[in-house]
Amino acid sequence: MQFAAVIPDEAVTAANTETLVQVIAATNHQVTLLAWSVSFAGVGVTDEPLRVEIVRQTTAGTSSTLTLVKWADSDGDTIDATGLQDFTAEPTLGDILNATRVHPQAGYEIWYPEGKELKVGAGDRMGLRIITPSGVNPNVSGFMVCEE
Repeated sequence: MQFAAVIPDEAVTAANTETLVQVIAATNHQVTLLAWSVSFAGVGVTDEPLRVEIVRQTTAGTSSTLTLVKWADSDGDTIDATGLQDFTAEPTLGDILNATRVHPQAGYEIWYPEGKELKVGAGDRMGLRIITPSGVNPNVSGFMVCEE
């Protein structure tokens, strides 16, 4: 089943590493990342780009529950994976799976080709995190589309 972890419009802190969302695979099967997106609402034309990463994480950090949304509303199954958001303590970094830089007045979206998607194993964690330069603090929104 496909589902989305949606990042609502959120203010980010300058000179900071922040996980925006984390998806935790159920203990009985893996999660495949099909796509992800971020968009920033910055104001400074000359501001430095933010680093955006898709990462494996080994802990939950300190956070709140995120309700994952079925990609197809008509799907009768229950989503087994869980999600976290609003981190006040960062999860422990495992591996960086994908990274790019995005200007704070722009956005970035990627849909992985079939067979090339990123995966985490059963019970493992995958997060979307950003690293903001000093003096850069735009609002951000986005999503991760996954399949279990």
